[in-house]
Amino acid sequence: MAVDLNDASAWRLELARRYIEPYRERAAIAVLGGSVAQGVADRWSDIDTIVYWDEIDRDWLETPRAGADGDRFTWVEHYPGNACLEQYRFGTVKADVAHVRLGWLDELIEGTLSGESFDTTSLDVLRGVEESQVVLTEPCATSAQFNKSANQRSGPGFSPAVASPHTMSAGVVDQSEIYSLL
Repeated sequence: MAVDLNDASAWRLELARRYIEPYRERAAIAVLGGSVAQGVADRWSDIDTIVYWDEIDRDWLETPRAGADGDRFTWVEHYPGNACLEQYRFGTVKADVAHVRLGWLDELIEGTLSGESFDTTSLDVLRGVEESQVVLTEPCATSAQFNKSANQRSGPGFSPAVASPHTMSAGVVDQSEIYSLL
């Protein structure tokens, strides 16, 4: 189910597509979350993006990479090897660019679905996956890499289907397609 975006959300989605583009060189997929992905952003809303990696290239990320002439003001590695955060300012809009290792995401999701873990981080990750919109992907990685992972999962909402190239290029994928990408 595609989300209807208000004007503030649509503008931020287009900005996210521009600033996330340089990550295409190394990352597998990037998604947009928060109020922008839900279509309810207002003039005060920031932009929440997550870039998923096979392995996070910390050395490559030491240099600010976001496009669209953003100014990076934060770079921190929260979970060494698994997750780090960059924050950029684009005029008056702040953008969070989280970087997450796909294997760690898989571990968080599996732990939650199996009932082993219900910590806040894991539940926030699941909510974020459910509400996100794809803004960057490599078509060859979509079917080969993400579908393999989806086929290994069991649980509510997970499907082995691949998101179609049409919806991927449009940048709006419904939540069942998001699950299949992960």
